[in-house]
Amino acid sequence: MITKIQTIESLKSLIAELFYNKTTKVTAASDESVINALFYGIAKVGQKAMKDIALVESHLFPQYAYGSYLDTVASLFGIPARYGASGSSTYLLLRAAEGTYYEQATHIFSGENGIDFELTEDFEMGSNEFAYVQARSTSVGKITNVNANTILKVMPIPAGHIGVTNEYAAMGGRDAESDNDFRLRIIQHPNIVAQKTLTFLAVMFRMVNPDVLRVLNYGIDSDARLTLAVVLQNGADLTDSELADLLDATKDYFSLSDLSPQGNDTGVKLINPMWYAIGGDTISDPGIDFRAGLYDNYDVSEVRKNIQIAISNYVDFRYWDWSHQIEWDDLLQIVKNISGVRYVPDLYFNPHYDITVPQGKLPRLKKFKMRDLDGNILFENEQLVDVFYPVVV
Repeated sequence: MITKIQTIESLKSLIAELFYNKTTKVTAASDESVINALFYGIAKVGQKAMKDIALVESHLFPQYAYGSYLDTVASLFGIPARYGASGSSTYLLLRAAEGTYYEQATHIFSGENGIDFELTEDFEMGSNEFAYVQARSTSVGKITNVNANTILKVMPIPAGHIGVTNEYAAMGGRDAESDNDFRLRIIQHPNIVAQKTLTFLAVMFRMVNPDVLRVLNYGIDSDARLTLAVVLQNGADLTDSELADLLDATKDYFSLSDLSPQGNDTGVKLINPMWYAIGGDTISDPGIDFRAGLYDNYDVSEVRKNIQIAISNYVDFRYWDWSHQIEWDDLLQIVKNISGVRYVPDLYFNPHYDITVPQGKLPRLKKFKMRDLDGNILFENEQLVDVFYPVVV
């Protein structure tokens, strides 16, 4: 706040100082005196005035507003109201025979929570017979943020399918636009009067798809087209048809240099962002993998969920700054500070090095394994361990 609300005592001290500077008739005021009561009354009125001024500021400046005050700020400046619910996304660990084919519109993944997920594109299993594939929820709302290892089945089951799970929790689902995202949108909205800026394009795309978070410039491709990556707030990828519809609906906002004489958007290409996955598809890249000693009275799934939430807040692609690194000792400290974690040996903590995210790519957590101090993976479902983490002689 610009206005700093003072305590009664500090205001009384200020009033007393001014009072004593203007008269020699009074030199002190006891706690029960008339002068002290007068000072208190003036200070109380002043504090109420400061409180009302601060409330007015919260209706004028979005950086100081929250909740319904943010809605008032948006209304005053003619900004579209708070956006509604959206779904979540995550990576699925698939195990299947080589050549097993998963169709994006046909095979629906679900689990014990009843939330359905679909792949962002068709996928065919390679020779590794396991892969991490991005999926997004078919429904919306905060309820779509499901815990790790809860997406365990697919319908219909394709030939060659062995098993599926999500090592990392599905995140990004929201019931309504959060205060942080809404505040950022309000602050950036004046960019609508700018031209040929990334923020202007994000505002334009957001008018068609409210889930658009930001736009990244990937330069000119081999066909001399301006390549723009559209980032969604939940981290999901858009399908080719969704990207085409988004470009078609906003082509009138591009400059003449980006359009053909017929008005077609031949000079612009929309793509999904390039993700820098912490944990790739190779066995040599363990992702987040550590050993931990837990207290006996704590639930393993609850500790895992809290660890993943804390790490996601640290590696948040929505507000990623490429001047920063993902420091492994920060990740280690995050795990150690979670309630229920008794001991985490740094010798077995992966990654064991600082990660520099390449410019233009966004960090995304892909692999996650929590083990006991002997190296055994901590799971509630023993069958899940056998299917996905078989003992290799």
